[in-house]
Amino acid sequence: MVGFARLRRGRCMDRREIAKQEQLGAQRFQLKDLLKTRMLGAELDASKGVGPGFDFLRLALAILIFYGHTSLLTVVATPPTFASDLSAATNAGDLVSMTISALKTRGYVLFVPMFFALSGFLVAGSALRLQHVGQFLGFRVLRILPALLVEVTLSALILGAIFTTLPLRDYFTDPQFFRYFGNIVGHITFHLPGVFTSNPKTDYVNGALWTLPPEFFCYLILSALMILGILGRRQIVLVLFVACAIVIVPASLFYGIGITGTFYSTSAIVSYFVAGVLTFLYREKVPLNFGAAIICGLVALAAVPYPRMAFVLVPFLTYLTVWVGLQSWLALPFMKGRDYSYGIYLYNFPICQAIIATIPGISRGQLIVSGLITSLAFAAFSWHFIEKPFLRFKSLLVSDRFKIGRWTRTARTNAAETDKA
Repeated sequence: MVGFARLRRGRCMDRREIAKQEQLGAQRFQLKDLLKTRMLGAELDASKGVGPGFDFLRLALAILIFYGHTSLLTVVATPPTFASDLSAATNAGDLVSMTISALKTRGYVLFVPMFFALSGFLVAGSALRLQHVGQFLGFRVLRILPALLVEVTLSALILGAIFTTLPLRDYFTDPQFFRYFGNIVGHITFHLPGVFTSNPKTDYVNGALWTLPPEFFCYLILSALMILGILGRRQIVLVLFVACAIVIVPASLFYGIGITGTFYSTSAIVSYFVAGVLTFLYREKVPLNFGAAIICGLVALAAVPYPRMAFVLVPFLTYLTVWVGLQSWLALPFMKGRDYSYGIYLYNFPICQAIIATIPGISRGQLIVSGLITSLAFAAFSWHFIEKPFLRFKSLLVSDRFKIGRWTRTARTNAAETDKA
């Protein structure tokens, strides 16, 4: 019996050693795979069209944008743009210190453009698969509208009613209260009557909603490309994009056209989205290289203090975004089938404002912890009970498409037979 037990323990040790060696081998393979140049299209095909790091990227960008919001919401003064401050540097030391300060206070400006570049890349694939404008827009509505409608309604009916300084009768009859529901269709209003009037960021209920009009505009552009039959002809899309860049890049660099003091302008946001679309269209020709990604990241960080570099950064940030999304070592198995990024993005701003109003003088560190936990809880609720259930209606749109497709093919066959007759 003793000998049998020793033999059994020995076999268990062997299995553990083998498992350990396999794990080390997998890690070595991942490092080797990281440094190896691959083609974007081949990597995307290998992962069945779903980049293994996209779940991580969406979640990370949403959390980083939340982190940036905590900086905006806990200071009374607007952080400097540094566009003119850097020119006042008298020596290299001043320049370095101002650049580091800009990265700390404005580094978050990179994340929204990255979100739009990622959106362009992913949505282009959806558009090409559907090849039907109605269903494409239907998919976009199902993804965006339900959660947005719930968030806007909760903010107006519950959050506003709790934090308004007005009598409730005055609050619910104020024209500004009704205008707030225009956010659902992209008519952006940041204020609710008497809400958050004492916060450092006065009156703003949900500043994150500013991205909705540019997002809707991006979808309209993509729809137009589909209607005109251009989306499948990538050379034309590339020529149009380059032609626009030849005009807008010098205009933004030398005259500040399209620049708002940050990277946030509709033209800039649309540029990142279209760059993501182009990256998908040319996916089999784009190499994935670790060194190139590092260079793109360094260029992006160096450009943060200079808002006029917004358009110059488009190819760099877009490449970095897609590269991160296709890294297998960033896969989050526990997030498979879950996308909390949209919920975090929608809810983090009003949640932070509510916490600041409830606990005046709260430190930024405390706001980050409490705000992130609460935002994650709301995002999880939004995904499991609102977003995901509505996404099931996609199957109805797809089935309709198949019916239309069969009808079209039958009609064409009948027409051809008629012509032969």
